[in-house]
Amino acid sequence: MLARGGIELDPLTASFAKPEYARIFPVLSDPNVEQHQRQYAMDRLVTIGQAAVSGLLTVLRSGSELGRKSAGAVLARLGEPAVDGLVAALDDADPE
Repeated sequence: MLARGGIELDPLTASFAKPEYARIFPVLSDPNVEQHQRQYAMDRLVTIGQAAVSGLLTVLRSGSELGRKSAGAVLARLGEPAVDGLVAALDDADPE
């Protein structure tokens, strides 16, 4: 919305304009993040709920192994809001 209005933001302010869940996704894949911090991020994503599903599916498809495990755990905890996306991800999965 800000970009459409022609408003230029400095990088720090722009980071606050992102949705909270978008700022949390990198924590899921970062091996330098301690487990308790990652767990807090996962809990927060569960609280955010359905709005985070699309990004979680992206991490599930293309993230690191740690990111995929974390995203999968959050999606499992979300339950029904994540089912359609998980089914689609299974259909798109490469057989290994």
